Amino acid sequence: MAYSLGRIGSFIEYEKSQGRQWRKKGIGQLYYSNFVTGGSRYNYPILWIVLDSRGNLKSVSYETGHHMGYTLYLNDIWFEYNVNHHARDVRAAVGSIRQFWP
Repeated sequence: MAYSLGRIGSFIEYEKSQGRQWRKKGIGQLYYSNFVTGGSRYNYPILWIVLDSRGNLKSVSYETGHHMGYTLYLNDIWFEYNVNHHARDVRAAVGSIRQFWP
């Protein structure tokens, strides 16, 4: 498997040290929510990271509800307006993503 576990593992450990608990949802998908839930339901808002099979960043999205949200990163482009205006409460996590996937 060409999945970059080193970078992903380092990212998850760093985030854990910052008090943010990321979870995996299948291969190449991680998500984070400020709210902890005991069940399998998602608590909004949610920050999603999608990676390709090599561990490269494909997209980052910020969901505010079921089928509602903002694209923060797609096709090597950061959408700064969405990052700065719609995803303010997860800006520190977005900064970490940018640090690990420059």
